[in-house]
Amino acid sequence: MDLREGRESPLREIVKLDTNESQWYAGAVFLILIGEDPGKWPNEYAQLQRYDLFPGLQGLSNDIKKTSAKLATEMLRLHQEIFNKIDTALATLDELTHKMSLKHGCEYL
Repeated sequence: MDLREGRESPLREIVKLDTNESQWYAGAVFLILIGEDPGKWPNEYAQLQRYDLFPGLQGLSNDIKKTSAKLATEMLRLHQEIFNKIDTALATLDELTHKMSLKHGCEYL
């Protein structure tokens, strides 16, 4: 389905295009591939479901997992590692903000 024109297109045609729409689909495939909770991208997920595009993108994601299992596993590992570092950094920033907001930097008050 070409969302701009409201017409059906085979997924293979959409993926070949160098457009914002094809990049949007690539982003959706990435989110499916990493197992991102659809609740974190509800509007896009709903739109894919509405136009019956989700099964095709999910199939593409599954094909990537099968044909590039080693690369997909490494990507997922790096994704998790990056987000663990982000979570640690955010926790550290929260702690520092708390300490700086209190007189003499006491963290127990």
